[in-house]
Amino acid sequence: MRLRLRPARDRRRPQEGAQGRPVAVLVPLKLAANGEGLQLAEGGARGRRLRQRYGSSGMRLTLIEASSADLVTLEEAKRHMRVETDDDDALIDSLIKTAVAKLDGRNGRLGRSLIEAKYRLSLSTFTDEIALPLPPTRSIDHVEYVDAAGVPCTLDADECRVIGLDDEAGAILARAPRHPWPWTAGGPESVQISFTAGYRQLPNPLRTAILIHVGHLYDHREVLLGGSSEVTTPMGYEDLIGPFAEWAC
Repeated sequence: MRLRLRPARDRRRPQEGAQGRPVAVLVPLKLAANGEGLQLAEGGARGRRLRQRYGSSGMRLTLIEASSADLVTLEEAKRHMRVETDDDDALIDSLIKTAVAKLDGRNGRLGRSLIEAKYRLSLSTFTDEIALPLPPTRSIDHVEYVDAAGVPCTLDADECRVIGLDDEAGAILARAPRHPWPWTAGGPESVQISFTAGYRQLPNPLRTAILIHVGHLYDHREVLLGGSSEVTTPMGYEDLIGPFAEWAC
């Protein structure tokens, strides 16, 4: 991680939350659309508990760029379904995208990034530890902030430390020892963390889940093409994805 720092004119400690140790956490299961990014939803018992525990950090998540690489190829799906003709290639390719989208990214069921993608997490201030959303995190590309004087700055690598890259449980950005976080302007998007998320190699249970889901959708294609949404997930699907969803909760 190569980060630069332009000196800030002032510094202060981050604001402490209700527990005395502030932690910024973006929870993918309670997100609401807001412009080009997403914010924590206001409703729900879980949302209330999270706000009581962590307070409000003006969190916002924006997708910058996603890889166009296929998690499951057309050839893999056809081999799995024992389809030998090319007549339904366009349909099968569409079903693959549907099956992946059901699990991947900020709108997916797992709350994690399956495909390599670049995101920007925006906060109103630094907190003691910042848990990055949509694990696993491959890298933190740069950290930018607006200082108390309104000057845009870029954080240097020795000002922070990163814990848990490529970890299923997710990565944490924390201040380095003896380096307090810079004092920020405190408004929306005063801190912006750009990072790359996604598996380097998709776990076999998730690959299998996508394949059996594609096969299930293909077997029920007449129902889908008729406009019905009554097609359920196939047997064994929930068991395959369950452990990964638990990590992300």
